[in-house]
Amino acid sequence: MTNYRIAISGSYTGHNIGKLFENLSKYEVLSMSLIGREITLNLKSENIEKITDSLRSMGMDNLNVLQWEKYGLTVSCSGFASDEEKTVKVSLMPSALGEGIKSLAVQSDIGLKKETTDNLEKLLVSVLEHAGITDALYILRINKKSDDKKYASAVRDATIKAVYKAGGVTKIEVH
Repeated sequence: MTNYRIAISGSYTGHNIGKLFENLSKYEVLSMSLIGREITLNLKSENIEKITDSLRSMGMDNLNVLQWEKYGLTVSCSGFASDEEKTVKVSLMPSALGEGIKSLAVQSDIGLKKETTDNLEKLLVSVLEHAGITDALYILRINKKSDDKKYASAVRDATIKAVYKAGGVTKIEVH
């Protein structure tokens, strides 16, 4: 899930600037500058045509796309963590390839079913995506036998701790 950031400027020709602000609330506005009737917006969106059409319908004219860049978020540096019972260990590494969240390995010496490891990987990726991470590499190590609920809890805990130990997230530009 890579995001796009659009910087766009234009002139507001409508009668009620308050209506414009109300209508902009449905977009992810990162920043905005208003000088008289001239507006500059930074938005998150993947569809530039939809944004420009929508802004025109709200009363903006003379639209100029100043910047349209693809970006993602990755972990700041490498980090690893285990849950409290050391059932699983998650290692995270930054990636700026723009290819998403990728597994380097799933390791286990206890003979788990493929379905179980697949579900744990999906959960790990889901936790990373909910943290806003779009690009990263990971290794999942399963150390102990447990039931599915405990595995799920252990993967969530270890993944969140690994993000924290990796120094959080950082923006990357994707070309």
